[in-house]
Amino acid sequence: MKSRLIFTILGPLVGVLLILFFDFNTERPETTRMAAVAAWMAIWWMTEAVPLAVTALLPISLFPLLGIMNGKLVSSAYCNYIIFLFIGGILVALAMERWNLHRRIALRILLFVGIQPSRIILGFMLSTAFLSMWISNTATTMMMVPIGLAVVNSLEQQIGEKQISKYSVGLFLGIAYGASIGGVATLVGTPTNLSFSRIFQINFPQAPEITFASWLMFALPVSAIVLVCSWWWLTHLFCRHLETVQLNPSLFQNQYRQLGPMSWAEKLPVATPPNTIVFATNRIQTSEMAKVGILLNLLCVFLVTIATLVIGKIIFDMDLSQPPSWIFQK
Repeated sequence: MKSRLIFTILGPLVGVLLILFFDFNTERPETTRMAAVAAWMAIWWMTEAVPLAVTALLPISLFPLLGIMNGKLVSSAYCNYIIFLFIGGILVALAMERWNLHRRIALRILLFVGIQPSRIILGFMLSTAFLSMWISNTATTMMMVPIGLAVVNSLEQQIGEKQISKYSVGLFLGIAYGASIGGVATLVGTPTNLSFSRIFQINFPQAPEITFASWLMFALPVSAIVLVCSWWWLTHLFCRHLETVQLNPSLFQNQYRQLGPMSWAEKLPVATPPNTIVFATNRIQTSEMAKVGILLNLLCVFLVTIATLVIGKIIFDMDLSQPPSWIFQK
């Protein structure tokens, strides 16, 4: 508590000292003031001396007060549509988690694809990718990993921990890759997509707008192909020793029954961090992740390049023989 008070005072104190005793640009005094605000916010942000929301709102009051930017421009940045897409994704994730909708979707897909070891990985990848298309891939991974752990624990009891050890690596990598692959498919699938869209719009205001529909038409086929290729590669590496194993059909049926009937509250929400999360399960080694990931990275680069040359040319009306005119317009 005492350290929090110290950092609460230290933030504005550093800002004031920078303004009084430093001058980073004599021709533009607002440069020093901006540095002071940045230092103040950095101290509060890193130490969490005050809630992060309070730190994030400092520019609204400090920028106009110090003559860095007028209040209208500062406030408009907080009301950008990208921010609301972020908020929407977070609310959807919270609603799905609150009503266990993510478990219902995942278990239903797993029941549909079957209980063979390779199909279980496919079911997890499809479930994770589908959820990640609409909510953050990080949130999706955090939702799916507990389901994966429950499945692995059940398989260990049924088959044996030694036999399932290698398979569990493929299963959790499938969750991580499914989250990343699904997140590429839609504009709201991962924060980086939204960030790119906004940065692109700011730097090239004359360029055609990247809409949700255009992004989906371009990225969904790429995601689908990468998902299938990733599933084949994972099952090739981690499932060959289990193809003859017969699993208990009630593995997912019991979990699905425990959810009970779907309520209206569950229907309403329907509308790499993943690597780090699955690594935290202590069932995957860095070398195993790298071994699988290198080939998939190269595959993704190849497929995105092909998609840009073929699909992107049609969707975004690109002339690949010369740069578009909007690159040179500001």
